[in-house]
Amino acid sequence: MIRIQEHLNIDNADLYLDNLAKELWIFLNPMKVNKNEFKKSSLIKKLNALLELVDNPEYFKKYANNSRLILFLQKEFLEYLKNNSYEKLKLLVISRPSDLLKLKNEILGLSPINIFYSNKEGKLGQTNFGKLLSEKLFNYSGFRGTQFCHELMIRSGFDGVTCPYCNDSKIEILDISEENEETVRLKAYLDIDHFYPKSPNPFLALSYYNLIPSCTNCNSREKGNKEFCILTHNHPYLDSFDKRYFFRIDAKTMTDNDSLEIRLDYLDKTRLDFTNRDLNILNRYSGKNLKDAIKLKNLYQDYHHYLDVAEFEGAFKDLLLANIPIHSCEILKNINGKLNRDIIKQID
Repeated sequence: MIRIQEHLNIDNADLYLDNLAKELWIFLNPMKVNKNEFKKSSLIKKLNALLELVDNPEYFKKYANNSRLILFLQKEFLEYLKNNSYEKLKLLVISRPSDLLKLKNEILGLSPINIFYSNKEGKLGQTNFGKLLSEKLFNYSGFRGTQFCHELMIRSGFDGVTCPYCNDSKIEILDISEENEETVRLKAYLDIDHFYPKSPNPFLALSYYNLIPSCTNCNSREKGNKEFCILTHNHPYLDSFDKRYFFRIDAKTMTDNDSLEIRLDYLDKTRLDFTNRDLNILNRYSGKNLKDAIKLKNLYQDYHHYLDVAEFEGAFKDLLLANIPIHSCEILKNINGKLNRDIIKQID
């Protein structure tokens, strides 16, 4: 609901996050001890292994569909990642959201056909080459299970906060190690959404700024494989939902103690945005989320006259503002913080 940089509330948050992205690149490319050589598990070594594999006759049949053109395009993509000391491979991991879009378009522009994803008779799915990249090179599943992944999410500011997409569900990263264990084991009770879905874009599966900690409702039930883009959707590392949208109370329901109708106004007239539609935000907030909002509205209506009584004014304000994020940088720390903050702005 706000930019992650604002949530972190630290000096030069952009530089801080860029350094985390670089640490991810280093983690994905471990070096052999006392040797100036990458381990076999590194992205760089795995890329080189794939380049050797494409010359195998079995590869031609299994992954290139016996097509010389497809084989050429696949090899060209892998060479693209390797050129200039693996420059593009590294950029895919560390680039900021705007640069990731440029890289994505550049990669898709390399080929007249999509070699990663196919549409056969209305059925969408990864090509065999796309699956190979997902399993052997950009292996997100393997990364997701590492302690480094969990630690990275903590250092990125996502421990004990709400989903940055909806601000409705708490996400947590807990220490599950036993007292006698020497190493700390963490378990992340959160989904990690790929802003650009990893199935059609396997080359973005390990991109730091493409990994968005989120709740299951946003990641699986609402977003899924919908094609999101920074030009049409709110990106938590780039945009602030709080500044673009405003939850507005319907004045007709202000005097009804049992109900409250809200609408979600879009404030930015400079571009279209489909975040509300594609994440079903308003409908979700028009359901169970209204219970606490109605209590907040009723609290103000029933006791606002105490604002004119000096001895009670301070106590009433404290009660009214309890769990309300006064500063926007605190929104993600409070479930429904954005909604309740907008309500307070209107009834103040």
